[in-house]
Amino acid sequence: MGLSSSGGGRHRCACAGEGTGGDGGTGVDGNSCGRWLQRRMSDHADTRDESAWSRLAKGLALSLGFVGDAYDLFVVNLVIKNLEQVYEQTGWDASHASLVASAALVGTLVGQLSFGMLADRFGRRPLFILCAFLTCCGSALSALSSRLRSLSPWPLVIQLVLFRLLLGVGIGGEYPLSATVAFETSKRPPGEAATSVLGVFCMQGVGLVLCPVVYLILLASHMPQTLTWRIALFIGALPSLLAFVLRFRLHESDEYENVTTTARNRVSSATRVVRDDTIASHSWTLFGTASAWFLLDVTFYANALAQSQVTDLAGVTSSLHSDCIQALQMALLALPGYALSYMFAVRLGVRNVQMAGFALLAVLYTVLALFWPTLKTWFTLLYGLTFLFSNFGPNATTFCLAAMVFPTQIRSTCHGISAAAGKAGALIGAAALRPIALAAGLEAVFGCCATISLVGAVITALFIPVPVAPVAQFGALHHELPFEGPPQSPNHANTGKEMQQFQDTDISSWSAESAR
Repeated sequence: MGLSSSGGGRHRCACAGEGTGGDGGTGVDGNSCGRWLQRRMSDHADTRDESAWSRLAKGLALSLGFVGDAYDLFVVNLVIKNLEQVYEQTGWDASHASLVASAALVGTLVGQLSFGMLADRFGRRPLFILCAFLTCCGSALSALSSRLRSLSPWPLVIQLVLFRLLLGVGIGGEYPLSATVAFETSKRPPGEAATSVLGVFCMQGVGLVLCPVVYLILLASHMPQTLTWRIALFIGALPSLLAFVLRFRLHESDEYENVTTTARNRVSSATRVVRDDTIASHSWTLFGTASAWFLLDVTFYANALAQSQVTDLAGVTSSLHSDCIQALQMALLALPGYALSYMFAVRLGVRNVQMAGFALLAVLYTVLALFWPTLKTWFTLLYGLTFLFSNFGPNATTFCLAAMVFPTQIRSTCHGISAAAGKAGALIGAAALRPIALAAGLEAVFGCCATISLVGAVITALFIPVPVAPVAQFGALHHELPFEGPPQSPNHANTGKEMQQFQDTDISSWSAESAR
């Protein structure tokens, strides 16, 4: 909060919003800088004294929602297979399956746009709690859907569509809010807050593995299939329920509170300032984050088209059990990419990893397109590598960069717009690539994906700026802009020296803690 652009390109620190200065902008006095120093030292002490239980509870509150979201989105594929077997004699067909499968995706797109904007307007905490509530209710109500004694499957389909639409809205809200809250509340050393965001995103991999494992256990219990799909859906409500309870322990982001305070001070002050916190002023960056996410999710549909080919090469007859095995194999292939992203993306540079990931995907898809008919046994390996370099690449970094490159005032909104663009890419990819596969074969789809991935790398290079994680994380907007020292005031001439001294002390203590 409080970092705003001036004509000379310099930026003021957080305490700049607590008084008025004489340089045509916002200034400070000695008391405000003193309060700012005291607040920063208190925050630093909180980082050291935070109990292990508090850190665990916060981590679970942030990440459990994403575990449940991944589980809920992907378990529906197995549930639909289950429903086809149970209600095949009652008229269940592909149109019913398509409606149930797409309901959550549509809800997710709505949730990403709406919750992103609402969180910038009303705060992160209440919307974060509401997301978990909607996700929990959507999962539980979906499990309770029934045919209402009708011989037609339509009553069941309508209930599942409505409840999974509600579920999707909650899942959509999780995207901008989990990334924003993780980034703004990170207690990590300077420059490493993005690791917290990646940690939340990597829990998606846990949800992907959990989904087929749960279904295999249910199938092994030999319970009636009419009960199997209900229990599978209901289990998706449990992570969100626990997240809902734990999120009441979270406090509002300090960055957001500071930003809203500064905004009120600006409104009440006659001083004119140069605003850099509008979407219009970051339109090209938003174009970059949204386009990269859109292009990535288009290529994801190629992987979906190719999964059946993996089954054919393995000589496995399609069944609910074999689909679970295949889903588990694909989830396990994806796990190393998630782990590598968490461990190395920040060290290598999140933006660099995204460009390299897109480039490697382009190479892999090109090989698949050119040599598809002769690959045979090599196909499964190359196919698995697309999962690896997607997750250790743009699948993780698009989620992270959209939280890193925007100021606090519009961070959640821009992240939601970028995520919604990705979901639109998945829907468009599903509509466009299947006709291409039917008309020209799977190699044509891989060729399209190679081109799309290359464009993604170029867009990342041209439109997404290098995220600035300053050496000293100070002020409410400490992640976005370089720290150039505290503002000077006639009433407190030595403020700059004192602030720089505290800056050096803070960096040294962080470095020592990191070394330990």
